[in-house]
Amino acid sequence: MKKLASRFKLQASRKSEMAQEHSRLVARSSQHHTGTPIFLSRNIGKKNWSLAANERGFTLLLSALIVSIVLALGASISGLAQKELTLSSIGRDSQFAFYTADSGAECALYWDVRHQIFSVENPPDKLKCGGQEASITTESNPPSTNFRFRYDSNGYCADVLVSKSPSGSGSFFTDIRADGFSANCDGIATNPRVLQRSVELHY
Repeated sequence: MKKLASRFKLQASRKSEMAQEHSRLVARSSQHHTGTPIFLSRNIGKKNWSLAANERGFTLLLSALIVSIVLALGASISGLAQKELTLSSIGRDSQFAFYTADSGAECALYWDVRHQIFSVENPPDKLKCGGQEASITTESNPPSTNFRFRYDSNGYCADVLVSKSPSGSGSFFTDIRADGFSANCDGIATNPRVLQRSVELHY
């Protein structure tokens, strides 16, 4: 009986040792298997981080490209708008200069036809155009006699030249040249963007 009991104890101790060894092997295998996913997960995290960094760099490059295109378009549109404004202002000033020249020619025609003030024998001193009084200067340029006057009309200058030439039958040929400017008479010499339009009458 004692021998049999000792055998059972020996078998039980071996079984417990085997169970402990088995549990150790299982623990080692579980540690080995759990360590690999951790290592893989770290590598995967690094790959994801590098991909995110590359995406950020591409996004920055794309944003810089879009901003450059928008700035180029804005600059070109601004340049075109500035040119259009310059052209429109030139057209407006040209019309004002023409109207001023036309009013100066009409004024000289009125005083010559209605009042005959441009006389070679009795040169005039002054006249009125557009409510403005203008002084007349007489220049002798044989066989012609020139009468010149200048006045401001609504802020624009009119320079008028009336030339009388003998026709051979006791009468005279008359030439009127009126120059209109897009500035007043004092600003013609100082304004670099002055426009001039001219009107001529011959009779």
